[in-house]
Amino acid sequence: LRRKSHPFELRVENMTLRVAAPQEYHEESRAAALSFWEQVQSYSRRHPEFRSSKLPLRLTSDAPEAIREILRAAGAAGVGPAFAVQGAMTDHVGRFLSTILPEVTIANGGVHFIRSGRRTKFAVFRDGEGGELKITVDPRAGTEGLATTLGRAHLPARTVDGLGVLATSCMLADAAAA
Repeated sequence: LRRKSHPFELRVENMTLRVAAPQEYHEESRAAALSFWEQVQSYSRRHPEFRSSKLPLRLTSDAPEAIREILRAAGAAGVGPAFAVQGAMTDHVGRFLSTILPEVTIANGGVHFIRSGRRTKFAVFRDGEGGELKITVDPRAGTEGLATTLGRAHLPARTVDGLGVLATSCMLADAAAA
């Protein structure tokens, strides 16, 4: 028996996560998001370069696993860790809900966590005349993260109209899109 999902929003700092899951998981999801955010805040107080570096940073011995994962994803994409934090928040809440629910979709700006048993389409670009370019995410490919330029205030370059990056995680997709 499937539970009907009524999307809800979580607001953490300057991020708004739109979660497609039953409303009854709102408080648990919020706790997961706030726990993750506290780890980021605590680590960045000790290591201010975590928030400002545009280049990859080395792992430190005091980094919790969530921070280590961000540093690895950002390093793989050749960017600083701040470019992966939005994706990491999305991953963190999505992975938490995935331990409870078989299907979860979360949108956080242009970053999407997708755990689904069916192929799903996401818009990557919309023109002013109603036209769209969509990307199809196939769960058999192992993709859980999608970063698009839709929902973002800034494009990565002036020559980019729209961008979609599929990856095994949101933080990797987010960092690669940067």
